[in-house]
Amino acid sequence: MVWEISAPLRAMTAVIGPAVAPHVAARIGAYARGDERGIREVAERLSVHQARGASALPDPLPVVAGPYVEEIDRLRPAERRLLTFTALSVTGLVADVLDAAGIDTDVLLFGRLNALIGVDSSRVFFRDERALSHVVHLTSAAETREVHAALARSARRRGDHAASIWHAAHVPPITEERLARTILATAEKHLREGRISRARLLAMAAVAALPDDLVGRAWACAGLAAFWAGELDDAACWLARVRERGDERTVHEADAAALVIRALTEGPQGVLYTQAESARIFAAMADAARSPADRSALTQLGAVTNALYDRPDEADSLQARLYLSFGAPSAGLTPHAEAHVTLMHVAIQSQSGDRAGAARLLTDAVPRLPLALPAAGIVSSYLRILGAHDQRFDQALIAAYEAIGPARPLRYDGDGTAFGHGPSLGRRASAATHLSMQNSVSSTPAVALSARQAQVLQLLEDGRSNKQIADALGISPRTVEVHVGEILRKYKVRTRTELMSLRSGRQPRASHH
Repeated sequence: MVWEISAPLRAMTAVIGPAVAPHVAARIGAYARGDERGIREVAERLSVHQARGASALPDPLPVVAGPYVEEIDRLRPAERRLLTFTALSVTGLVADVLDAAGIDTDVLLFGRLNALIGVDSSRVFFRDERALSHVVHLTSAAETREVHAALARSARRRGDHAASIWHAAHVPPITEERLARTILATAEKHLREGRISRARLLAMAAVAALPDDLVGRAWACAGLAAFWAGELDDAACWLARVRERGDERTVHEADAAALVIRALTEGPQGVLYTQAESARIFAAMADAARSPADRSALTQLGAVTNALYDRPDEADSLQARLYLSFGAPSAGLTPHAEAHVTLMHVAIQSQSGDRAGAARLLTDAVPRLPLALPAAGIVSSYLRILGAHDQRFDQALIAAYEAIGPARPLRYDGDGTAFGHGPSLGRRASAATHLSMQNSVSSTPAVALSARQAQVLQLLEDGRSNKQIADALGISPRTVEVHVGEILRKYKVRTRTELMSLRSGRQPRASHH
């Protein structure tokens, strides 16, 4: 799929209004494969908070019309059963899916499923995410519980504790305290490792069966996971409950995150955040971070921001070090943390005069990250300035960021003087940016991939599994399966092994269409 942000954004704003987060529009556009009717169908089923990116999107996304419907209707019961187990499996391992479903291998190999699912390196995946959503929505609650229970048993047999807990958490109601404690411990582990989507879902599943002394920890885990996903409305709601039920540590984390939420949604009291305000924001974000990568990046970013006010040459060097530490995009960070780091890179690039480099950074970041959150809504100003370097930065995109920005947004005047530093800043940071982007898979020519597909391909080349890729990028394994399927299709190969052989002499690029 080639990324084109304006079309899905316009389709969604026609239904919902201007307050649509561009990264949400990009997600829906990719899901609907650019079909305007499908985008509108999904938009009609989203809440205002979901469209703004302030609440989590439904998982799976709402069903939309597609060519897969008739194919699913024609399937035999065994084929339909295999499709259901594939849709709900967290690992996608062929052996696990067949074992849990009690289905013979021939159903997968010689049935009528080839148009709907494929097999890659012992994992089964849906060729079209819309078909996956359709299957999940067709499955009754009772059948869903039965499938998750079978998948949990299969995971236990092969010693995959994480997969077993994931599926056990999806067999409601959870009434056993011991299981709830295990689910919460797993959720907190995921949060520390940056697997925020899993952390949120598991923490919410555990709440009802936990003793009073652990309920606050569960709300804190869910709230912090939402915070680091950029879903601030969900985060504020869940973190407010921590004050009533949490211990000293979780209350401190919740208060730190709440401080940041207020600062980002209200905007600065004056024209700019003061040096003291900026220091408080970044210190609070570091306090709220469970992931070591987030904590390190935000501590460094706080040092850069502090230096910008009165030691620009030192800020220049600190920023270069930060960029070289985390690269482009910033690997290992949660979306909220990466949005802050990326926007700082964009600011330095733009103010140092490298507008083309800044535009490239925004091109990658807009469809992936909750960019409305950092720097009090200044993204719309950068889009105006950098529009000459990327024609996709149009008025629809600018209007969307303005509509979802804070109450008192900053406005960048174009030459850096509003921030007290200008073109002299950024020599080292610009050099670091260029070095990182030269080494980034998304900037090398050949097969046209979207920015997200280029990221997935880079991680595939590192030998990572779908699960590991999902964890690294903060997306679901099912979404990774869709991206892998599209990459294989574009390279015209059937398996990862064939892809790696082919790739030994070729590199992809992120498409600009």
